[in-house]
Amino acid sequence: ESHSAGFEAFRQSGTGKAVGQVLELAAMRKNGEEFPVELSLSAMRSPEGWQAVGVLRDISDRTRAKEQLDASEKNFRTCFESIGDIMVVVSSDGRVLYGNRAALNKLGYSLQELTTLHVLDMHPPNVQQEASEIFAAMLRGERDTCPLPLICRDRNLLPVETRAWRGIWNGKACIFAICKDLAEEQEAHQRFERLFRKNPALMAVSSIADRKLIDVNDTFVTVLGYAREEVLGRSSADLDLFVNQEEQAAVAEHLATHGSISNVELQIRCKDGTILDGLFSGETVRNQGHEQFLTVMLDITRRKQVERELKKAVAALESANAKAESATQAKSAFLANMSHEIRTPMTAIL
Repeated sequence: ESHSAGFEAFRQSGTGKAVGQVLELAAMRKNGEEFPVELSLSAMRSPEGWQAVGVLRDISDRTRAKEQLDASEKNFRTCFESIGDIMVVVSSDGRVLYGNRAALNKLGYSLQELTTLHVLDMHPPNVQQEASEIFAAMLRGERDTCPLPLICRDRNLLPVETRAWRGIWNGKACIFAICKDLAEEQEAHQRFERLFRKNPALMAVSSIADRKLIDVNDTFVTVLGYAREEVLGRSSADLDLFVNQEEQAAVAEHLATHGSISNVELQIRCKDGTILDGLFSGETVRNQGHEQFLTVMLDITRRKQVERELKKAVAALESANAKAESATQAKSAFLANMSHEIRTPMTAIL
């Protein structure tokens, strides 16, 4: 069919209908191999009349490049659609050009509805001015993140962290944006906050780099007698919390190296100087992109006191048993000796 179209174009070139026309056809080499060509037609007058002049250009490289580009674009769109995070394409003037399946599902729009929006319409009204400034900075290449929430079709807010980069969409400059849904992360953080604040065990979060306290729970300040502002930003060494600093440093080093500790006994000093026995466990956790120490201390002071008193009682009992055994042995020796002393004269009398 492509060859027939080419021949028809040749035939019509004399009438001027195909002058300047460019066709893509398949040509055949001498060995029977087909290859793509581009046919350009023009008309030329000669003594014999109008003649068609055709120029064939081998476009194999261009065709292969186009096929690779099409395959690459298909793979990109497949990846685009399969990502679970929201992805949108925005034009330089802020119009939404496309959104993936996750964007439609999480925001509640159809694709047709989404592409009628301006990028600022995707944010709640109270932050649209800030969103406009951030978008302008992204266009200038000065910024690639946005912390502002999105607003769904039903007007509910969706907390996200958006990362953006400049690119090309359908031959025009655009901004690609991927929005990570933070709803589950925020819910988990809220659950952790509730567990952390009111936990009956002493809990603290400290930085790995300088081991300074970043946060402590209510039990920590209540039991140790400090106000929260007295401990935040200071290390345990600054506060002289641990009775044996060398043991604590070794534990901290183990935690940094192995990522966790479990059931380590250390003594800790309260603000008023009272010494408490603690059972420590800890984990290295990641919070907002930073690794931190989370340590938990169970107050086992009463248990250790009981253990010490029990040891004293056992020692006293063992001492009493030893004395009783010694007395029994002395009594037996005395009786045996008296028996011998009595038997000797009785034998003589008998």
